[in-house]
Amino acid sequence: MRSTSTPPFDADRRQACEPAPCRRQGLTAARDRQRRAIGWLCVAATTLLWGTSRIWMKWLTGSFDSYTQNFYRYLFAALVVWTGILCFRRNGLSLSRGDVARLARPALMNALMQIISVEAIYYIPAGLAMLLSRFSLVVSAILAYFLIPQERWVLLSKRFALGMALLLIGTGGLAGGFGIRPESGFAWGVGLAIVGSVSWGCYSVDVKGILDRCDPLSAFGVISLYTLAFVAIPAFAVGHPGRIFSAGWGPFWMAALSGAACIGAGHVTYLAAISILGATRAIWVTSMAPAVTAVLSAGVFGEAFPPLKAAAAALTVLGAAVIAMPRFLPARTPPDEAGG
Repeated sequence: MRSTSTPPFDADRRQACEPAPCRRQGLTAARDRQRRAIGWLCVAATTLLWGTSRIWMKWLTGSFDSYTQNFYRYLFAALVVWTGILCFRRNGLSLSRGDVARLARPALMNALMQIISVEAIYYIPAGLAMLLSRFSLVVSAILAYFLIPQERWVLLSKRFALGMALLLIGTGGLAGGFGIRPESGFAWGVGLAIVGSVSWGCYSVDVKGILDRCDPLSAFGVISLYTLAFVAIPAFAVGHPGRIFSAGWGPFWMAALSGAACIGAGHVTYLAAISILGATRAIWVTSMAPAVTAVLSAGVFGEAFPPLKAAAAALTVLGAAVIAMPRFLPARTPPDEAGG
């Protein structure tokens, strides 16, 4: 007798019998899942890279002065960023001459942040320096209130008020040295770290207006060159750039890898994450980078986190997370916040 059972379809026959729109929808969904997975990998990479930046800086304090390590770290960062531009922007920079000129001002703020923040590392532990840098979230939001009227809702939201209170309490506890015995130069280092965070907050707001209307990767490529030029001035004026040739291969590769990875690759993966997942998710997750720095600093350098300091650190990280969370509200985009 002839069998009445239906023979199983193989994959090719099943695909041939499916309507074309269904196949297209399946392929689109698969591509979307793959794209989101890549986006989350970029977010994780950015958080890890920015979380290790102060660790590299602290390592380099024994080999270079702050101006010299700044110059070489940004030199290698610019090489990575421009390699990315040559690979992904083969038609050239998507910037007008006016945009290129306007990027000089935020680049100056970025350079000041780099110079001041690295100098702070010579006086205070890496974890503490990174935690204090979260004060930039408050600075950027306050500046946005006065300079970007459509974003005034941020300061007026209850969630922001809660986040700012937590962040200020935590930052105050860390700056006051609660739970630790401050060493010589502690107050100077704390002051430098806070001033550096103010510079970064100014940079974040200043650069936002330009990034809203042009390609972010192209913009940061120009910023990296401006910043390199700015940090080169103190490096050659009062630093010791020739030290790179006598410090040995270890410090050389530390400077090269920290600049290429934490600044260069970190910004490329951050911009990729924003383009895939949107700024809200990317900003919120990367705001956890200080926690990564604190854990690594405790493990690598033995930075102590007694109960009071640990509580202040937790309040700082929690406050930063709460401040970033309002960015999930629909149809509203607060100022970008990054690090490196």
